[in-house]
Amino acid sequence: GECRAGLSLAKRSISSFMDNNWDAMHLSNLPGTFASIAGGLMFLELQRARGVTESCHKYIVHQLIEAPTTPTKEHMETLADALTGVDYYLESMEEQKPIGEGVLDVSEQAMAELGYPLAERGTHG
Repeated sequence: GECRAGLSLAKRSISSFMDNNWDAMHLSNLPGTFASIAGGLMFLELQRARGVTESCHKYIVHQLIEAPTTPTKEHMETLADALTGVDYYLESMEEQKPIGEGVLDVSEQAMAELGYPLAERGTHG
């Protein structure tokens, strides 16, 4: 539940960022939010979901907060797809109606398209 709340907050922050002419101030709370999401996913031993959220976090920090360039709407939609996939996955587990990991395949593919593929399992990136 806490992980899903964090994802919801992240999606709202990203929407505000887009709606306010790419003002990175709207993303300033996300590093802490993603740290708590990652911690929760690690506790639940959901490594693939954690990997996707870590890639999303790296993308947001490097491409949206630190980079002076404006992202494309397509990039933002791809990022949203990745976050939404993790959210659906967690929702299915929360409701004890597992949908399988296919939705995480989509999230991983989305992050790879953005240039932030998941780190190989067992390594630190």
